Amino acid sequence: MKRPYMIAAAFLGMTGLAGNAAAQEVCRSLSSRAGWVSWTFAGDGQPRVSSISGSWTVDAANYAPVGPQGHTGADGQRLEPFSEYKAVQGFPFGALLTRSESGAVSILQPGTMISGTRLMVGINDSHTTLGDNQGEMRICFSDARTTSGPVSVPVTAAASSASSAGTSRPGISASCQAERNELTEWGEELRQWRSELNGMRRRLSQWRRELEATERHLNNVTTDPYGIAGEVRRYNISQYEQERREYNRENDAYDREAREFNEESAAYNRRLEASRSCQ
Repeated sequence: MKRPYMIAAAFLGMTGLAGNAAAQEVCRSLSSRAGWVSWTFAGDGQPRVSSISGSWTVDAANYAPVGPQGHTGADGQRLEPFSEYKAVQGFPFGALLTRSESGAVSILQPGTMISGTRLMVGINDSHTTLGDNQGEMRICFSDARTTSGPVSVPVTAAASSASSAGTSRPGISASCQAERNELTEWGEELRQWRSELNGMRRRLSQWRRELEATERHLNNVTTDPYGIAGEVRRYNISQYEQERREYNRENDAYDREAREFNEESAAYNRRLEASRSCQ
């Protein structure tokens, strides 16, 4: 289901003197919480990525910061059960992705030549789960003669979202603008709610894996002539069953809240669609 969000389009760089200044290197920072960002270039030169520095993480509490290649190795494997929350499948969580004007996606790397006048970049993480991200990347471009800026404008994402409901437009009525502003606030609340649900789901998944490990251990039956091991095992089974019941209660609560979220999200999308005809 499509959901709205904003992409900041930054018109980068330095204005040439009398329009004839030599092309210069331009650097810009990209936050891990920014989602997709569109940078627009102007001038006759063809910009090239000269360097990328910095680090970020898609979950500051559980995963160490990484470079533009994203979370790979052991952390990448730990994150695989949550792949549905990637912005783009087929790339690691946290990878610095770029989307060309044709829609092709790849990992942005030094030496990349920018074709056309616009570059879309972003962290590989769902725009609904950016709240627990941390860090930023600094991307430098050579031959990047551009117009002065930055200037933020709404852009429709090529991947998965509509324009922001709350974007102000010339000539729109006050009542329609108020409706769009309210929808923007509602959408932010839904995104925060979704982020909290994702965190709950990750914790439940980790808890389930721990319970499964305990169950395997309990099934490894040992005996001794005095029956002590049997007593210990019965006690451990009792503790396991109690924790399993607690897990089931938490999982049921998550399921109920997820259903409530889906119902409210559907109501939001219906109202958002109805607002598009508002003038």
